[in-house]
Amino acid sequence: MKKIQFILIFLLGAVLFSCQKEEENVIQNPTNSLTKTSPLTSLLSRVSQYPTAYDNIIDGTSFCSVKLPVTIVVDNRRITVKSKSDCGLIAAIKEESVFDDDKVNFVYPITMIYRDFQQVVVLNDTQLKYILENYGVAQNINEIDCIDFNYPIIINSYDSNRQIAKTITVQSDSQLFNLLDNVNVTDFFGLVYPLTVTNFEGQISTISNNDGLSRAIENAIVQCGNPSDMKLSDIIVVGTWHISYFLDNNEDRTTQFYGYNFTFSSDGSVTAVKGYTTIKGSWSSLDYGTKKLKVNFAGSMFNEFNRDWNVSEFNSKSVQLKHVSDEIHLLYFVKN
Repeated sequence: MKKIQFILIFLLGAVLFSCQKEEENVIQNPTNSLTKTSPLTSLLSRVSQYPTAYDNIIDGTSFCSVKLPVTIVVDNRRITVKSKSDCGLIAAIKEESVFDDDKVNFVYPITMIYRDFQQVVVLNDTQLKYILENYGVAQNINEIDCIDFNYPIIINSYDSNRQIAKTITVQSDSQLFNLLDNVNVTDFFGLVYPLTVTNFEGQISTISNNDGLSRAIENAIVQCGNPSDMKLSDIIVVGTWHISYFLDNNEDRTTQFYGYNFTFSSDGSVTAVKGYTTIKGSWSSLDYGTKKLKVNFAGSMFNEFNRDWNVSEFNSKSVQLKHVSDEIHLLYFVKN
């Protein structure tokens, strides 16, 4: 009996369904199967989302972005922001003096665009304040704009509840983001390879599997630089952290560490606490060149963590670590 490829994607509305081709029998390459919580799924979403962090100097939120061009008044200057590069001009104006309030005042109406490409027209400060107070700054890691997918991309899907297999042809970033955003946690999907991507220098690469696609996206992040100018050693000692994802020898073992809260102290010690259980260890970081985080715990509970981890990405709310030996190991911390 042939193995059916277990994959799922949901589409939002009839318009998105118009470009799909359904097939009852989709044969799976198991190594390409992804779920909603797979690390590559997050990378795919961040590449395909509408960029919302680049203009934080203007709108103060990573949940949505103001549509350009937009006219603003800052420090009694009326400025029309026409492109991403103009955001640097706003930052320079704000830094000119410490004696002004640097408040950005919009000339309404403006249009805000969310990560899923939905748009809303804002008519006044009251409406904008409602958006910012209810959504605020998007947590964790923001968009990846150093690499682009070349469409169409074909996705095999399987709805495990209804046992329906499909083949979906994706034609745009907005369609891909919304597909991934609506995947059920119990279902699966997979990309059909080969596919191609274009990096920020305009170079096109052919990708043949999930590992190759992950590497291409991670390399793009490194080439474009970490958006934060903070040091890992400075941010990791602030607050407590929990494990949002742990992949060990290609096995998802995240659930084994639910409930543990980690505190990294400036003296190089780290403690993991769950209820009445406390496990102690040590940590150190390398903030220059290839960023690394070394963790060492006593006892067998966290033996798998005792590695020199490469820091894939980090900000004030999320730290993503990767170690490659015979297998790929991933360890993600999120601030509580």
